[in-house]
Amino acid sequence: MTAAPGSPTTGHTLIGPRYATASLPDDDYAGWHWKCSCGAEASPWIQNWPESREEAQGEWRLHLE
Repeated sequence: MTAAPGSPTTGHTLIGPRYATASLPDDDYAGWHWKCSCGAEASPWIQNWPESREEAQGEWRLHLE
């Protein structure tokens, strides 16, 4: 499914993605967090967030399958 970001897709709407950073004792992290209107979202761990906006949009599309 190749819906445009922010467009409804059978009850699913991409919220974000938004870029965030975090400094933890062991390292600095950055990534793109996405959410869906259905409640699905990127991993709770910033270390596992996509490294680009396009990758975040791709993860969102994958959750539709």
